[in-house]
Amino acid sequence: MSRPMLLGGLALAVLGLVVNGVLPGRVELPGGPPDEIGVIVEISSSQGLRVLVDGVGFGLTWVTLELKTQAILLVNGGLQSIQTRDLEVGQEIQLWYHGAVRKSCPAQVDARFILVSR
Repeated sequence: MSRPMLLGGLALAVLGLVVNGVLPGRVELPGGPPDEIGVIVEISSSQGLRVLVDGVGFGLTWVTLELKTQAILLVNGGLQSIQTRDLEVGQEIQLWYHGAVRKSCPAQVDARFILVSR
């Protein structure tokens, strides 16, 4: 294979990754408003990774972070993917739920998407 063809194929592969959101540079928020807005007040790894959120809708809620949970950081007006393990107490977040809120004290829910604004 010639060098120009190899470089052209590599460029197309990288372009495909960027367009599909695999590489930083193209991160999209889910449609619709967030299900909850609040502040992380505690992080626990005793039953999987969970964060306790003090939110405006449900008050204190344990939010389970699943493998499929996407976490995004708002940086200088842009969006950047982060690992859920990088979340910290005190961060202001917006949550999109995966499934219904389970009634307990505090409430419990699974996260589909987390946007960290500060």
